[in-house]
Amino acid sequence: MNDLNFDKLTSNGWIQFKDFLAQSDIAFYKTFAGHEECRCNEGKKKQVEVYVYDHRKYSAAAGVGYEVKCTGELPDGTWLELKSHGLNQDHVDPKAQELLSIWDWSVKNNLTKSKS
Repeated sequence: MNDLNFDKLTSNGWIQFKDFLAQSDIAFYKTFAGHEECRCNEGKKKQVEVYVYDHRKYSAAAGVGYEVKCTGELPDGTWLELKSHGLNQDHVDPKAQELLSIWDWSVKNNLTKSKS
C-alpha cells in the first residue's frame, strides 16, 4: 500500500478513517451539502465512503480496487445501501455524485413506500 498515492482523493476533500470492520486496506469519507438527509442523521451533511482493496497481496497480476458506498435511512425507516465496486481512483468522485443522485431520488420519491 505504501506505493499507492492518495493525493488526488485527499485534495478533493476525502478524509482517511479507520475501517473498524477491517474489510478494506484503507478507507476515506467525504460529506456533501445540498443532498437529502438520512433520517437518523438530521441536520448532518450526507456522507459517502470509499474503501480501497489492494488485491496485489494475493496475486501479482491483481490490482487495486475502489468501492464507493452511500448508505442511509429513508423517511419510512428502510435502510438503503448504494455501492459500486471494482473502480479505479479516477472514477471515485463521479461515482460518488451518481450515488448521491440516486439517494436523493429515492428519498424524494418514497422509493420503499407501500403503494397499497
